[in-house]
Amino acid sequence: MPNTHSPDSSSGSPRIVIFGAGSVGCYVGGRLLSGGANVVMVGRPRLRQVFDDHPLILTDYEGFSFETRLTPEQFTDDASVAAVADLVLITVKSAATAEAADTLARVLPKGTPVVSLQNGISNAEELRARLPTPGFAPA
Repeated sequence: MPNTHSPDSSSGSPRIVIFGAGSVGCYVGGRLLSGGANVVMVGRPRLRQVFDDHPLILTDYEGFSFETRLTPEQFTDDASVAAVADLVLITVKSAATAEAADTLARVLPKGTPVVSLQNGISNAEELRARLPTPGFAPA
């Protein structure tokens, strides 16, 4: 039977922002939410509308199952939420790396750790060149 709620995250836990909440970002964010992490996913407005009507449902081939209704605090199209992140995970497609980095560069405080969970070989260099943070670490 799937878990049908999101565990409460304590306000003292690190705030993780998933930037690029499409298929990969929602899966990573959902897995973190299922473990009780304090997560906010940043995605397109169209997906926010989907989550207004439908839950996020995650499964895997080993039987993991998690279902939750995402609140506006857990899914948004507003990149400014990254300004208070303790960690940013980037999951956009490689073609959107420069745009994502430029958007984040406007809001991220220097020193915020950023981790790329992207396919591709040049994403790390693209992010490193555009982000105002020495905390960047490619995955």
